[in-house]
Amino acid sequence: MVISDLNIICLRQNEKQMFNNSKVGIDVLDLKNTEKSFYGDHWKLLTALQGIWYFIYPLDELKEYDYEHGFFNIEPSKKTKFKYYISLCNMNKELLSSLLDFYLSCSPIKQVCFLVRLDWNPENIICGTIRKKDFLRKLDQGKLLFNKAYILQE
Repeated sequence: MVISDLNIICLRQNEKQMFNNSKVGIDVLDLKNTEKSFYGDHWKLLTALQGIWYFIYPLDELKEYDYEHGFFNIEPSKKTKFKYYISLCNMNKELLSSLLDFYLSCSPIKQVCFLVRLDWNPENIICGTIRKKDFLRKLDQGKLLFNKAYILQE
């Protein structure tokens, strides 16, 4: 398990809507001001997007950030220098799929930006548009990277 930030930007959404699940906490961040979102000058590329930015994290039994049970892990067979592949750890695929379905349905254009940030990375890369089912398949195959933003659609 690694401590990482799960970010979902519900594209073109105007009113925030909170996914309701006892295992996840959600904060709404300011998409137009990355400095207030604790990313400083990193990920300024995200400010070009329009929508609501959700920071999603695991909760413990006291409903506080659970630093001992992160959602993701580094895919052990694919760890290479400066490239870390995502695997699910303490978030099951059904919960992730439900989370994505919820925010895809909240987006007027049925698209979300998905980013799992592991550490400070000089790159600001959006990997293009991918269908949710293909995204989940690539996640199962260990083909998705930390520190890359993916645009998902239904």
